[in-house]
Amino acid sequence: MAILLQAAMAIVIALSGRYDQILSYVVSMDFLFSGLTAASLFVFHRRDSASSREGRFPALARVPGHPVTTALFIAAVWLVVINTITKYPANTAIGFGILLAGIPVYFAWTRRGRPGA
Repeated sequence: MAILLQAAMAIVIALSGRYDQILSYVVSMDFLFSGLTAASLFVFHRRDSASSREGRFPALARVPGHPVTTALFIAAVWLVVINTITKYPANTAIGFGILLAGIPVYFAWTRRGRPGA
């Protein structure tokens, strides 16, 4: 069912606009969450250092140049997001709308219970 819904949404999006419009839907959301994922490294490294001192968990893999390279990456991807928002505000709003449309689906899915969980 999920694959069919994804396919239907992809068809609607593909038929609803030009390539640059669709690209700005995706870029703003993709880069926003890439930045958030990179920001989570700061949280994991802080937890890792506390856990390692207590001897509970082995140390995480080291990221070359962290925290400088991580901060530069976050700044770069969020600058792309800011640029996309300022240059294509309507398209970015549609992308945010598509993202927010998933919230009721998430709650409906978790209330019903996932199959196999």
